[in-house]
Amino acid sequence: MRNRNIIFLGILLLLAAGGFWWELAQRDQGSGQKLTRHGHAESGPAGPENKKDTLASAVPTPRRFKSTRYPPVTAEEKAMWDWWRAMEKVDPKFEWKMPIEFYGRVVDQTGSPVANANVRYGWTTVVGPKPDPEAETTTEADGRFSITGIRGKRLVLDISKEGFVRTSESTGSYEFAAFHDDLFHVPNDGQPVVFRLQKLGSPEPMLKHDADARIALGSRTYLDVEAGKFGPTGDIEIAVNLGSDRALAGSGYSTVLRAVPGAGFLLTNDELMFGAPEAGYRSEAILTRSAAEALTKSTITARLYVKTIGGKFAAVQLESILWERRNEATLNALIAINPSGARNLEFDQKKRMNR
Repeated sequence: MRNRNIIFLGILLLLAAGGFWWELAQRDQGSGQKLTRHGHAESGPAGPENKKDTLASAVPTPRRFKSTRYPPVTAEEKAMWDWWRAMEKVDPKFEWKMPIEFYGRVVDQTGSPVANANVRYGWTTVVGPKPDPEAETTTEADGRFSITGIRGKRLVLDISKEGFVRTSESTGSYEFAAFHDDLFHVPNDGQPVVFRLQKLGSPEPMLKHDADARIALGSRTYLDVEAGKFGPTGDIEIAVNLGSDRALAGSGYSTVLRAVPGAGFLLTNDELMFGAPEAGYRSEAILTRSAAEALTKSTITARLYVKTIGGKFAAVQLESILWERRNEATLNALIAINPSGARNLEFDQKKRMNR
């Protein structure tokens, strides 16, 4: 009996010691102490997200690169997919906690660096008190900028500066988690992403118009460029006709442009229509959209330099959209015209003559 009491007492002592050490361990975890990126300790709450991050960091990360091929073929591709599945098990939200590191450079149309350009950016994340936050930074004298120290999944940037015009290369969207995404980005300080702004030269006072119209298929209307409206008279006659080819969801169609005597237009792919050509204007063009094309893109868009009857020059973006069931089409024209008669079409909102 005495031996049994001794054994029982020993078990109690062991349990008490275990409870003491467990309490110490819980206190250590509750302190939430972690290392910063510089290796210094910083304190913070040890909530569920932090515990998941600790577990996620235990998964070895292979070299990651963009690969949209599936199933994976190479050993490196398989390693990335193995990592991805392991991370999903450890933390279903890991995609929105990836380190974001980005390096960029802003230049103008000549390739010269743009200093003090405004870089506005936002990122999707579950880290921090505010979902999908936004921030700003500016470029250095060499046009460079960097974004570090944040975590998330997708980074979106928009570049601007007073005295410059945005181009199609002034914005960007970049993925930092899904390597199988077309937008997946691998940061490289030595090869920054290049963004372009167009520096304004000598913009002149100009008029800007936004005109809309509806026309029945097979009928016609006119675009009066100087007045900035559609109507019974103008510089360009416009007709929308139904095509002969058909698909299950509808037909193809065409937009016919004809300049009236004394006027002309020139089709262009210029992104920034800042200078009207001196010659090369034509009187007719037919823009078509097949039935197959209309299934995915029903809008016909034309960018035109226009010389009006009155000898003025303008930049026009014309859109036509087919509404076959209603037997009509809608037209939209964005017009920037220099009333002085000069071919300079460089537009500055501050010098807009109408509001």
